[in-house]
Amino acid sequence: MQRSDQSRSANAHPGLVLVVLAIFAFASSGCGEGESSQDKSEAREKEDLIVFIAREKPTLYRLVGTKPLPWGTASFNNPASIVADPKKWCFFVLDRPRYIYQPIKVWRVEADAKASVIFEGQRGKDGRPFAWLLGLMLDKDGKLVIADGTSGLWRLDNDGKVQQLFEGASPFREMSAEERLLLFAVDKWTDDTLVVADPDKYVKGVSGTGGLFLFGPDGKREVLAAFGDRMKPVDVAVLRQVAKSPAPAVAKRGLGDVVGVYRAGRITKISSVSYERQSQSPYDAGSPLYGLGRKWEEQPQDVATSRLRALFEGARWEINQDGTFLFSPPGVDPQNRTHPLALKGSANADDGTVLAHGRYSPQGSFDLKSASLDATMQSARKGEMVVSVEVNVSGDDERLKAHFEQALRIEAPNKR
Repeated sequence: MQRSDQSRSANAHPGLVLVVLAIFAFASSGCGEGESSQDKSEAREKEDLIVFIAREKPTLYRLVGTKPLPWGTASFNNPASIVADPKKWCFFVLDRPRYIYQPIKVWRVEADAKASVIFEGQRGKDGRPFAWLLGLMLDKDGKLVIADGTSGLWRLDNDGKVQQLFEGASPFREMSAEERLLLFAVDKWTDDTLVVADPDKYVKGVSGTGGLFLFGPDGKREVLAAFGDRMKPVDVAVLRQVAKSPAPAVAKRGLGDVVGVYRAGRITKISSVSYERQSQSPYDAGSPLYGLGRKWEEQPQDVATSRLRALFEGARWEINQDGTFLFSPPGVDPQNRTHPLALKGSANADDGTVLAHGRYSPQGSFDLKSASLDATMQSARKGEMVVSVEVNVSGDDERLKAHFEQALRIEAPNKR
């Protein structure tokens, strides 16, 4: 099988994008072989599906717009890889066991999300064939191939038996995290572009800390959906009716159309909020033990809601042309670097939707404050945005965690 040789070449050369596209051209070539005109006609009527698996999540997720939604009712142990079969119009999922004595499983998941186990296999006495599972793929004949980091490639035959495709050390053992990602956490988006599931920003130059990205033959990277720290996708598979390069698109609104300084209005919806304060120390202020014996105490919901509104209603949001994002609560200077909610981060936009991520940077080794903010902002009308926010902040004396929505109104355009 040619796949193993191409995998070695990917490890040896830095130009991974073109190599991976070549691999996909080979691996996908058999998926549509033998399709009749009737098969192709039926495929055009089927619904496009972008499905991915995420770290420490036992379910599948489907991308709808830019939002990840749980898909199907099957519950997996530890899904490691997913691959799409456009000829059968279904997905296959490689499921790792929770414990070493349990078998690995391969599931078939139909386009209506119904799932069934089609293979179970135990580890061998010497760790073969399944010791370090990396991925699942289809060969040129449409048969499933399991990639193992220790023993290489194994093909799953129709009778449920596995056949080793080559002997010797696996070519995947010495790969970097980015190289493994570009070989096993990808699928074809168009004839010349890949979609990549990136859990930890391995793809350099892309803003965001985890999400789905488009990777073109010229090395250009484009955010398809960024999830921040909330969701870390590890593999993605795509069933699309059309897998050709799209026609020239109508110009979309980009970051330049939404840059500026915004002022937050009243919070319109609170999905969840929790608020804790530290108790008073049992020791006097002059005592050397002052500060010890304090504990976190959860506050009532009305107190939590009041504190949330105080911090975010009237807050300042700033989006700059260079992609930088600044957030500060009412009355706090945006350049303040000691307040845990004076945040700096990045923003990117796609046709009016802005994904912003802000973090607090500790000021020294003794600064134990932390804060993170992830926001999805939608253009409502000119000069206004509707924002969905997830925030988690821990200060010296208080901790707040919330998910809420509010409106933003522009105060001044920003040309920086």
